[in-house]
Amino acid sequence: MSKIKLADKVIEMDDIIDLTSKQVDDLNKISISKSQQQWFKSKTGKKVILDEDQHNDIKEFKKLFFDGENLETVINKKMVKFEDHAERRIAQRIEGKTPNDLPNPETVKQVICLFMQSNHLDNIAHWKGSPNLTFTCWIKYDERSYGVCFYISNDGIVIVTVKNGRGNRPDKQYTSLMDILKNKRQIKEKRNQVKSKRGKNRDKNKPFLGDVSP
Repeated sequence: MSKIKLADKVIEMDDIIDLTSKQVDDLNKISISKSQQQWFKSKTGKKVILDEDQHNDIKEFKKLFFDGENLETVINKKMVKFEDHAERRIAQRIEGKTPNDLPNPETVKQVICLFMQSNHLDNIAHWKGSPNLTFTCWIKYDERSYGVCFYISNDGIVIVTVKNGRGNRPDKQYTSLMDILKNKRQIKEKRNQVKSKRGKNRDKNKPFLGDVSP
């Protein structure tokens, strides 16, 4: 396991992917600046750019995790849990409520369902003093793009927050991603351009681009 030095302790990363030596070195350069509690309270963490193997491993884990399960069993087995902050962000950013409100249970169910189905995983993970990285999976809700941020624990998947995607206005008012890209054909063309460029210019020394948000 990779060891990360904080101002007050040393923690061992306990995740489904192994960090590269460069990723560990980059974390240790900044991790020592704060205690664990300070990192927990920090508004921003440290970005960790996933390589292609790490990216694929997380997607494969998520696929196997939900394999053979339907929405009802996932909820009943509590395979997906929400931190309180995450539920309030669903209420605020998807339902347009205040930051102190709780969401409609049906909205939460729909978010879980879309999360289960989504294969759009961001190539950037985040670290904030925990033994686990936080990953982002992109979903479409009412034609708007949202990032579901989660980590993987021994008990299952824990969703920590839901953030606005590119093209969404902050919180209550939104600009649909479809309005920006105009139609599905343009979305497909844009994705094909990214894939084509990635294939022509692939360089192992450059960071993996990952999936684009839908």
